[in-house]
Amino acid sequence: MKILAKQHGFLSALRTEGVWTVLLNNNWEQAPAPLDDIWYSSSYIDLKGLSMDGDTVFPKAATVQYAGRHALAGAAGTSMVIHDIVTSIPLDTSDPDVLNGVFTFGVGFSGATATAKGTLNFEHVVYGRSQRWANDLDVAASFPEMREEVFYGSMQPTASDRLYCYRFVGVYALGDTGMDIPPARQLFEVETKEEPEYQQLMRLKRSYELQQSYDED
Repeated sequence: MKILAKQHGFLSALRTEGVWTVLLNNNWEQAPAPLDDIWYSSSYIDLKGLSMDGDTVFPKAATVQYAGRHALAGAAGTSMVIHDIVTSIPLDTSDPDVLNGVFTFGVGFSGATATAKGTLNFEHVVYGRSQRWANDLDVAASFPEMREEVFYGSMQPTASDRLYCYRFVGVYALGDTGMDIPPARQLFEVETKEEPEYQQLMRLKRSYELQQSYDED
């Protein structure tokens, strides 16, 4: 059993008269207009040592940890959606259609555009979690409450040499607003073992075919 982890940093930003000002940013990027209410953090877990040994990674459990508080400025009804997504094929975060698709369709679902030229299927979305945080009358202009949380993803084994780790935040507000997003850690418990050669070759083939549509090496 092995523990794999990837951390995403703190983000604090304020929007005044339609313009965002970053107060604290640890490796987050802002989507270009008109999607500039979307922010994302991306990284990866290196599995190359395991793949070189011929091992396949079998996820057994996954979670997202955070210890800080979420803050969201705005009237009741102001909300934000946070997606934690881990894939075995990279997303093209430079493509506005991809960024918009994360919030419109999700990743790995029918109709979702998840790479520049192709679509990730269920197998290659190893883990996904979506949360919606919103202000109500009691916490308006203060701390939001989590109103919805859903999990998706296949937890399927992978022979890829990376797990691509993403955190997306989309803000839904009228007028001025601001947000604090605490640091978060995407955590996996995995087992590694050899598969029969033909099974691993087929798994590598499927990953290779999707990698050809977009690669960020």
